[in-house]
Amino acid sequence: MSDWLRFDRRSRSDWTQSIAYTIRKASDVFLLSCRFEAMGKLDAVIEGRHQERSHVMLLAEWEWDCWSVFGESQELEKLWNGVAEQNAADALLFTYCPSYKYHDLVADVVKFWQNRAARNQGSSPVLYLMVAVYEKSASVETTVRLIRSVEVHAREIGVWRDRALEVG
Repeated sequence: MSDWLRFDRRSRSDWTQSIAYTIRKASDVFLLSCRFEAMGKLDAVIEGRHQERSHVMLLAEWEWDCWSVFGESQELEKLWNGVAEQNAADALLFTYCPSYKYHDLVADVVKFWQNRAARNQGSSPVLYLMVAVYEKSASVETTVRLIRSVEVHAREIGVWRDRALEVG
């Protein structure tokens, strides 16, 4: 089994660097630029280049502990405040969550985002929520089972058809 799927073997620093590397590479593929720790300490700001000006397209945050994304100055708040300042930017949040708490996490994130969108004048940004769903085995090893992706819009959500990871 891939060590990537067993994240007890990885430190938080390794995890943070892996996510940052993936965000940077995905930006490169689409000929976008990526800045880290920008715009009020957002983990990443992805921009498109149009002539001499850059245009913010996506703000990204990632957090190891899924429950710490709530609250003042935390990831969801930073993402909402960041997209509120931008025109036509969306947001991405990547986190880990135990399988038995996944639906609670999604419900709480959707409630936060849609409540903010309801108070917003004009168009509301989309939040792309990506969650690495894990399980702990009897041997206390934590293994990622699947990555779930949800688009949170102002009045609806879209659930991507994700597949389970090959674990064996």
